[in-house]
Amino acid sequence: MERDGAFTDSVIKQLGALPLVLGVIRDLGIREVVDHFCPIREEVSDYSHGQMIEILLANRLTAPHPLYAFEEWAEVFAVGELFRVEPGKLNDDRLGRTLDALSERIDEVQVAVAKRAVEHFGLDLGQAHIDATSFFFEGAYQHNNPDHPQPARGYNAQRDFKRKQLRTGQAVLRDGNVPIFHKAFDGNRTDTTTLRQVYEGLQFLRSAAKPKEMIHVGDSKLLAAGNLLFLLQEGVLFVAPGERRKDFFEELARLDPDAWQELDYVSESEAKKRKKAPPEEWNRYWCQEVEASVRDPKSGEEFKFRKFIIRSS
Repeated sequence: MERDGAFTDSVIKQLGALPLVLGVIRDLGIREVVDHFCPIREEVSDYSHGQMIEILLANRLTAPHPLYAFEEWAEVFAVGELFRVEPGKLNDDRLGRTLDALSERIDEVQVAVAKRAVEHFGLDLGQAHIDATSFFFEGAYQHNNPDHPQPARGYNAQRDFKRKQLRTGQAVLRDGNVPIFHKAFDGNRTDTTTLRQVYEGLQFLRSAAKPKEMIHVGDSKLLAAGNLLFLLQEGVLFVAPGERRKDFFEELARLDPDAWQELDYVSESEAKKRKKAPPEEWNRYWCQEVEASVRDPKSGEEFKFRKFIIRSS
């Protein structure tokens, strides 16, 4: 660029959403949390693990790159200027050391950050949705650290039993669909053995929301025999569809045919349909509430809960 007859160098960098993302990261105090649980000696590295995690998060939320291409991304975007780092030092070895350190304290870090998110953004803790899913992997994975979840073949919603996977359970707040807690498991773990640990991981939220006020929402695996008894013993609120059982139609046959009550509530899709379709084309729903119970095989104590049977037209 020429100015007043003299040539000066100019550097053009992309910003994108980096300033916005950096603002949220700083509001959550992620660097401070990571550095508290994963400290590093200054003489060992120019940058702390907290700084590296800030940059990793910014990348994933703006322009995801594999670790080996981080230096290239940092040179194109204004990473050095915003995060006060030298892009050339963001190599996969340095980032990998940070991820190794974080993996040892991930539960404590995410709980601390979640608490800050709840406090800073005033999140409503009235309802948390719990579910499990799979992440697929390729490769042999012959030298895994036995202290961490192991890729393995197992059940998944895609019914893909050939590829290796990791299972992960998550809890997401209804307020803003904010993911608030997660935990990874071996690939051959089932939903019924993961959801309870996710529930237990939410203890920090229940202490803030009061156990009787936080509703835990899940799919039918949430009500598997062991989970259902556990939830009833804990005395918390939960809602989930019942598991399909062989004696379900026998139970239907025993219901009072005059006890069905029509529901005013319908799904969003049905509500949209009713705005366009005549009443004779509407789906209608009826419900009966029945008392159900489960017995603790060890103590013999019986726990009762409410069950709703819903039928449609």
